[in-house]
Amino acid sequence: PDAAGFSFVQLIETSSITGHLVDKNGDAYIDIFSCKEFEIDPVKKVLNKFFAPKKIRVIFLTRQA
Repeated sequence: PDAAGFSFVQLIETSSITGHLVDKNGDAYIDIFSCKEFEIDPVKKVLNKFFAPKKIRVIFLTRQA
């Protein structure tokens, strides 16, 4: 399949982190859902350190959680 790869779910104190890593093209899709507010810049630093992406696209949503 075109989307073959690995998926993961990590439960955190305030909700969850999920990810999908695509074998074919090396794409990674990581979703962080938290009922508590957090700073995005430290998250981007961790992603850069561990995944070394060519680019990061951020969609930040504020929900009534």
